[in-house]
Amino acid sequence: MKYIESDIIELKEVLTEDLKKEIVAFANTNGGTIYIGIKDDGTIVGVDNPIKIMESISSMIHDSISPDLTMLISVTQIAEDDLDIICIKVGKGINKPYYIVAKGLKPSGVYIRSGVTSIPSSETAIRKMIVEHNVYLFESELTMQPDITFEYASKYFLKKSINFNQENQQTLGLITKDGCYTNLGLILSDQSPYVVKIAVYQDETSLQFKTRKEFQGSILKIVDDVFDYFDIINQKNSKIIGYERIDQYDYPQYALREAFLNALVHRDYSYLGPTTIDAYSNRIEIISLGGIASGLNLEDILRGISETRNPKLANVFYRLSLIEAYGTGLKRIYDSYSNYPIKPKITPTSNTFTVTLYNTNDIKSFPTEKQKILDYIKNYGSITRAEVEQLISVKKTTALILLNELIEDNLIELTDDTKRARYFIKR
Repeated sequence: MKYIESDIIELKEVLTEDLKKEIVAFANTNGGTIYIGIKDDGTIVGVDNPIKIMESISSMIHDSISPDLTMLISVTQIAEDDLDIICIKVGKGINKPYYIVAKGLKPSGVYIRSGVTSIPSSETAIRKMIVEHNVYLFESELTMQPDITFEYASKYFLKKSINFNQENQQTLGLITKDGCYTNLGLILSDQSPYVVKIAVYQDETSLQFKTRKEFQGSILKIVDDVFDYFDIINQKNSKIIGYERIDQYDYPQYALREAFLNALVHRDYSYLGPTTIDAYSNRIEIISLGGIASGLNLEDILRGISETRNPKLANVFYRLSLIEAYGTGLKRIYDSYSNYPIKPKITPTSNTFTVTLYNTNDIKSFPTEKQKILDYIKNYGSITRAEVEQLISVKKTTALILLNELIEDNLIELTDDTKRARYFIKR
C-alpha cells in the first residue's frame, strides 16, 4: 500500500505532542486517519514498542482533548513490510468544537483540517461551530414521567458486567445531578412508551398479513425480543451444489441486526410513533422516524461520516457492545451483501429513514443477473462458472446458485459435470 498525505490522511514518523492537534483537526472537520511509523514522503519506518505507544495515545485522547472523543476514535496496530505501524482512525465529531484542554477554546487550541495541514481555527469559525452544534437534544431533557424503574436495564447491565448504580446512571445521562430522570432514562426504563411493530406479509405486497407483532418496554428488552423474533422470520435455506450442502439465511444476520440497531440509535424520539419493520417474501424494510440528522446527506453516511441525534443513547449501546464506533454500520451492511448480486437499498426522507434488505434466497431478487447470464450464453454459445463470476462480479457460491436455479427453471443445461463444465441454453 502506498501512503500519501491528504485532507483525510496524516503521516507521522514518531509519536509527538502534535498528535493532539491532528486528532482535534480531523474531529472538527470530516474525520481522517493518522499513521505513526511512516515518514511524510510515505517511507515506512515502523515503531518500536507499539503497545506502549498505543497506551500513550489512549491517555492523550482521554486527558488532553475535550469534549470526549473516545467513541469516535479507534487505535490499532498493523503490519506493513514486516514493520509495526499505529493506525488512528478519527471520526467526524458530533460535539464540535473539539479543543486541546491545555490551550482552551480558542484558536491556539482548536484546529481544523485544510488540505494536508492542520491549522488553527479562527474565532469566527469557533463561534459558528458552537452555534451549529449546540443543538437541542431530546434525550437530555427532563422526562415528564414521574415514576420509572430499570428492572430490565439493570439486569442487562449486570449481564455485561457493567455497574448500574446511581453514579453510573448519572454519568450515562439517565439522571441529572439533582436526581431527576431524563428522556434517555425513560427510553431505557420499563415504562418506555416507544414500540417496535413488525408486520409479516404473505408475498411481495402489503395486501395480506401472515402475522403482526408489537414489542414494547425498555429499549434493551425490545432489542432482545426483536432479535429473538428475527431468528423465527429469518429462515435458513439449504442447497446441494455438487457434493456440498450450502446453508444460507434469507438475510445476512449481521445486516439484519445492524439495520435494526441503527434504526433505534438514530431515530427521533421526540416523535412517539413506532419504529416499523415490514417483512415481505422478497425483502425486509426497517423504517425509523426522523430522517438524516444534522444536514448530512446519504453520500456522507455511506462514506462513514455519522452524526447521531442521540449521542448518549449511542454511548449506552456502545458500552453494552451492541454497536461499534459511529459511522461503520451502514458500510458493514453493504459488505455483508458482497457475495450477492443485489444490494441493500437506503431511502432517506425529511422525516423517515428506510433500510431495505433483500432476501438472498428469493431468486426473483436476482432477475437482472439471471438475464445477463442468459444473454451471454445466447451471444457466445455457452458459459462457465468462472465466466459467470466475472460477468456479474460474484463469488463461486453465488455463481453456482444462480446457474443451478437456471437449470431448475429449465432454461439452461449442463453438458459436462467437470471443473470446466459449460452451460448451454436448454434445447
